Amino acid sequence: MKVNFPSLPWHPRPPEEDIALISSMIGSGIFAVSGGLLGLYTGSGAILLDGFYSLMTLIMSFVSLKVVRLIQQGPSRRYQFGYYGFEPLINTIKGIVVSTVSLFAFTAAIEALLHGGRDLTVGLALAYALLSTLGCFSFAVLMRRYSQRLSSPLLAVEARDWIVDGCVSCAVALAFGFAL
Repeated sequence: MKVNFPSLPWHPRPPEEDIALISSMIGSGIFAVSGGLLGLYTGSGAILLDGFYSLMTLIMSFVSLKVVRLIQQGPSRRYQFGYYGFEPLINTIKGIVVSTVSLFAFTAAIEALLHGGRDLTVGLALAYALLSTLGCFSFAVLMRRYSQRLSSPLLAVEARDWIVDGCVSCAVALAFGFAL
């Protein structure tokens, strides 16, 4: 016997959510590449980690974009209530990724302290860290505005990711500032 479910009201997502996630991906990509290259050039594990964190947020933003596009499709035969259940799942996964990278950063910092630190090119690293801090917090404000205007939990988490990335960059900038 086939059961027919009543149709539920479906509210499509605005295209601005895609635009916001794509702009976040572009920003994450820029910070991932520049952080990775500059981290290798200067020998700074902190900048390399900052670039790695940006790479992780780029990947998670890509997954978020895929989820947004699934949600925009509306209900299907397999998912009669739509794909909205993927949204909290992605937000949970993002939280786990942020926690894991933060734990990795903490253990790397402890290891560097126990072994007397590293020799670095401080001036260039400080300039990068300051620009990265400014850029991350700018993206956080942008994502927060999109999140509020569109009532999007995915963009709210995206904004929080940028805040965490900005805090990591700020901590790196402070460390290099003290090293001068």
